[in-house]
Amino acid sequence: MQVAHLPHNLNTLYLPKKDLMHLFWGGVVRRMAIILLGLFSAIYVYETFVGLGLTSQLALILVLSFFVIEQATRLVALIFAENLSQKIGFKGTIWASSIPFFLFIPAMILAKGNPFLFFFAAIFYGMQSSLYWWGYHGYFIKRGDTEHFGLSISEAGFLETFAAVATPFFGAVIVSLLGFPLLYFLTGALVVIALFLVGRGDEERQRHDVTFGGVLILIRRLKSISLAYVGSGGEGMLYVTLWPLLLYFIFGQLVSMGEIVSLSVLVSSLFSLAVGQWVDKQGVRSVIRIGTPLVFISWLIKGLNRSFSAFVFADSFWNFGERMVVYPLNALTYKKALEGKSTAKAILFREVNIIFGSFFAISLVMFFVTIGFDLSSFIIIAAVMSLMPLIAYYKRRI
Repeated sequence: MQVAHLPHNLNTLYLPKKDLMHLFWGGVVRRMAIILLGLFSAIYVYETFVGLGLTSQLALILVLSFFVIEQATRLVALIFAENLSQKIGFKGTIWASSIPFFLFIPAMILAKGNPFLFFFAAIFYGMQSSLYWWGYHGYFIKRGDTEHFGLSISEAGFLETFAAVATPFFGAVIVSLLGFPLLYFLTGALVVIALFLVGRGDEERQRHDVTFGGVLILIRRLKSISLAYVGSGGEGMLYVTLWPLLLYFIFGQLVSMGEIVSLSVLVSSLFSLAVGQWVDKQGVRSVIRIGTPLVFISWLIKGLNRSFSAFVFADSFWNFGERMVVYPLNALTYKKALEGKSTAKAILFREVNIIFGSFFAISLVMFFVTIGFDLSSFIIIAAVMSLMPLIAYYKRRI
């Protein structure tokens, strides 16, 4: 693989080949759409059910049920994604993810008048997520440079940060002034742009079949590494889905929620590239050892102090720490794929564990809400799950 290196004194950047940059830029635009959906979908579903006269507790349970269905669908759809990538390639699988996505958009909009459509919307969203990430990770592994996986991941994340800085506040203003339907139309337009940026051609395909049974055996053999992905996936899922909803409950307006998320991303974005270089030079262990406690501390602050400034500080802490956990785990997936010469097995191992963590976390919160706890109980669950990557660290499996 041909790469361009900057002079030694400027060698903080690694420039991948053009086709991988297309994947990065497509990811940037798609990230804008996913940020908008992640921040506002839970609020939209909640407001819809409350508007029908349901109690706050029952509306919350239905919101959580939406995400349980989504994650269950995502797990099942992995089988389809794995088979599809053998036939149409990884980029083709990314393009195929747009079909359920464009079914998800009208289902969400029309669910305002017919809430039963939320069930189908959750299924469509789970399908598109599974297809997209299978294609994205597969193509990244095939076209990436093993010596620079950490920096490549952080550069992709750094580019996505540009989208993440302004998008939350911008989305909050759109919803406040023009309503949720326009927001969903906007996400559809962004996904179209993202697809054209990713492009077609220069296809990479999955060459070898992989089974769930084989991956489950691998999960049992690598329990501590599996728990690292489970913990990271579950904690991340709670942040993406329930943290915005809690901010909305506390401040009572969308704009304040958007301001907190945007400001925290801006502060932490300065460290994105440094994390990736650190992964490449120091290895996964050193970075996760520091990042995991940062994520845990951020949840403690969120649970103890509910002021605007405290939330911005804690969320900045979280964004920085989260990069120091997720980037190394992604780099580990990519390197194991090359070492084991099985892209599909490495991706399936990662995705199954992350989905299981997400499913478990949401289901546990739903149980607590059902027996009378309020939504903020998820902070405790997120804090505990954020520590799980340290199990693999102390057992020296990463």
